[in-house]
Formats: sequence, C-alpha cells, structure tokens
Amino acid sequence: MSAIVTTSRLPIIESSIFARMSRIAAQFNAVNLSQGYPDFPPDERLIEALFNAVQSNYNQYSLSEGIEALRVAISKMFTVLYSMPVDPVVELTVTVGATQAIFATVSSLVHTGDEVIFFQPAFECYMPAIMLAGGIPTALQLHGPTFLPDWDEVEQAITERTRMIIINSPHNPTGACWLQADARRLGELADKYGFIVLSDEVYHNILFEQQEHVTVFSEPRLRERAVVVGSLSKIMHVTGWRIGYAIASAALTAEIRKAHQFQTYAAPTPLQYAICV
Repeated sequence: MSAIVTTSRLPIIESSIFARMSRIAAQFNAVNLSQGYPDFPPDERLIEALFNAVQSNYNQYSLSEGIEALRVAISKMFTVLYSMPVDPVVELTVTVGATQAIFATVSSLVHTGDEVIFFQPAFECYMPAIMLAGGIPTALQLHGPTFLPDWDEVEQAITERTRMIIINSPHNPTGACWLQADARRLGELADKYGFIVLSDEVYHNILFEQQEHVTVFSEPRLRERAVVVGSLSKIMHVTGWRIGYAIASAALTAEIRKAHQFQTYAAPTPLQYAICV
C-alpha cells in the first residue's frame, strides 16, 4: 500500500498564535494578554435570556441567515450609530463569529488567482482565508505613529487581478482609527479599479478618547461594493458565544449566504435569541 502524501494548502501557516499563547498561559498560570476576551462575567440579563431561550425550546436550526429579531436588532443598531439604513431581509447575515463572516465573504467573492490586499500587522485569519479561496495575498505594512495606509503605496500595489482589499478599523493591534479622508480615498480607488472591500469593524465601539469610528459605509462609493463584518459576542463580552454578522448590498449578501450555508448553516439558535436582549 502506498503512503498517503499530504500536501498542505496552508504551508506557511502555523497553528493559531492565540491558541499557542493561551496554552502557555494556562501552563504557567500567567496573565494572558494575547487574546481579546474579558476576565469578568457577562451581564446577568444575558445569562437569564439564554436560560429563557433554551427553556422556550429555541433549540433547533434557525434560518441560515439568522433569526429575524436579531437581524432587525443589528439593523437598528447600525441606524442609531451611523444614521444609515440596513435592510435586515436582504443585506444582513448572522454568522458564527466575525471570523466565519470573513471566511464566508472571502470564499464567496474571491476566485482562484485573484489578488487580495491587506495591511500588516493583521488579524491572523485574513491570509488563510485568502489562500484557501485560491487567492493571492498581498500584504502592505502599516507604519507608526499613525498606522494608517499610505495611499500612494496602496495604488501602486493594485493590479488588474486585484479583487479585494481587506481593511480593519479600529485596528487590531495598534488601535488606529481611520479618518473620513481614508474612507474617501479608498472609495476613489475602488471606483477607479473596481475591487470589493471587506471591512473588519469588530472593534467599532472600543475607542480611545477623542476618536470616532468611521464605518466604510460612510463613503457613498463603497456602499454597494463593501462588506462590513462585526461581532456581537465581542460587544457583549461573551466571546465564546460566537455571534457575528456581515452587512453588504443585496447582491453581495446573496453570494455570502451561499458560502455561509455550507460552512456552518446557522449560528446557534438559543444564543441568537439571548443576545437580542
């Protein structure tokens, strides 16, 4: 019998740095600063809501795109924060955490050989998501003290094969927040070259004083060609619940939902009901 030859699809990717550091922290009983989860319990109302959801028998599959009540709640949150309407029926998908929203977006919109630009330092899931979709990652380095993109460098990196640019604001790990001028410049480039934008806005409500969050949708030219990813479980300090979302135009959402339904189908139903509280 011939031996099985395993050729890795992620040859340059190691196991998650968060997992490795968490194991080391547990081994030495050390304070774990590597992973973004709180060391205090969640709001009791969340725990009670989860108990009530399970007791009410919300324990079976939900709609793949998420329960209506949660999609409506996220839509209202976006409207309150940014005075921007989001159609919860065709523009919003509930996912199993923001990471799965990123994977669903990349796997549905990036084709083999497409180039995807992202900025380093970066959250570790961007590159594997691109590679597993058959895309070619192009990393651009951010520099202090602002850690904002050099737009001349960005334009030079764009080619006829550039399909997507992934951005992250507020930025993990530097805390840098984009300015409206950055969103405007990105909109100009997207309009000129025709690429899609994936905007990781997981930390939209965690800001230093004197900062404000500029969602990519505040740039009109990006409303139809951008995907905004967020995480309710991070906002609510229950990171293990893994409730995220992706907001995009109806056309992009239709494609994202195709991938989402075959990756996880739906987020856990009782957790969706509970986090609506």
